[in-house]
Amino acid sequence: MASVAKKPFNDPDWIFETKLDGYRAIAVIDSTGRARLWSRNRLRLEPKFPTLRDAVEELSLRSTILDGEVVALDEEGIPASSCFKNGKSVPPPRSCMSCLICFGTMGVT
Repeated sequence: MASVAKKPFNDPDWIFETKLDGYRAIAVIDSTGRARLWSRNRLRLEPKFPTLRDAVEELSLRSTILDGEVVALDEEGIPASSCFKNGKSVPPPRSCMSCLICFGTMGVT
């Protein structure tokens, strides 16, 4: 159960992972290598992230499903979810021009 702490928890016996806050995305690649990007609510994402669709197609995969998260990273590689606020699409808003938009996979089918 979560509880209030006076300082951050840190223990060498625990592994921590960075929270990647972005868009959950499913990349569906058909037998010809054409990719489609879908949200978890079954909305098409390629209009919002056309360069990601192109990058997935460059993987030269066939009949594959990639389950991942579309995230924005700042110049230091730190997640910058503010680049996605209010449904902003690529290119990111001026304040995030240095952000890298990427697709990290969580699973492959």
